[in-house]
Parts: sequence; C-alpha cells; structure tokens
Amino acid sequence: MAHNNGDTRINLNSNDSSFSESGIDRQVHEIAWKAYDTAVGAANDVTNRLFTSPAVGNVLGGAIDIVLRWQRFNAAVAGAFFAALWPAVGLPSASDVEAIRIDVRSMREELRDAVAERDAVKSPAAARKSSAYQFPGWPQWPGKDVAGIAKDVGH
Repeated sequence: MAHNNGDTRINLNSNDSSFSESGIDRQVHEIAWKAYDTAVGAANDVTNRLFTSPAVGNVLGGAIDIVLRWQRFNAAVAGAFFAALWPAVGLPSASDVEAIRIDVRSMREELRDAVAERDAVKSPAAARKSSAYQFPGWPQWPGKDVAGIAKDVGH
C-alpha cells in the first residue's frame, strides 16, 4: 500500500502476481463455468421431476387431444369455406389446374411428334435435328422472335 497525502490507496502494479489480469480472468472464468454447471444441473433436475410427474403427464396428454381436435375442426371449417368461395370467385381448383397441365403437356408431345414426322418426310437429316426444346410453349410471346429463341436453346 502507498500513502499519498494521508490517503491510503491500493497500488496495483502489473508486476504484482496476486492481482495479474490473467489470474483474475482465469478465476472469473472458473466461477462462471461453476455457475453455469450449477444452473444446468438444477434445470435438468427440475425438468426430470416435472416430466415424471403423473399430473403433468395427464395435463399434457389432454392438451395434445384438445390441439388435435382443434386442428381437425379448423381443417373442416376451412374446407367448407373455400369450397363455397372458390366457385364464387371463379378460380379453378388444384385438380382443374393439374388437368390443364396434363393436357398442355400432351399437346406439346403431339406437336413435337407431328413436326418430327413432317421433317422426316422433307429430309431425314432435319428429323434428327428436331427437338422439343426448339418449340416454345407459346409462339406468340410478345417481343421475341421464335426463330431466335429456337437457335439459343441449350447454348
């Protein structure tokens, strides 16, 4: 300790090994880990006691039953609501959209086969070049030249 103008103060020097920063940091680190271990152990003990309690099991079992019933009720109400709303709005159902996709896919295949047959009659070399990727799904797409699109496909 040093005396300055009658005041007693503690001088901490970096040379003083009992108050080095690394020693304090190590002690704080050890205390923090001990506190963490204690908290985790207490939480683990409380959780184990809670979940082995028959009362908690009964409450959680009843809650799961209530949640599942509520989920079925919501699904039924939503189905009835949208079944009445969908035709009123005029939007197609998912099955209608899927049927249209299947029809479009079959039309593309028919078109590809017809073009391949036509090219085979004209010249056998042109029939080998024919590909489904050379024909866009909608040739009237605005702003695009169909011949230009067919050249760039796959490159």
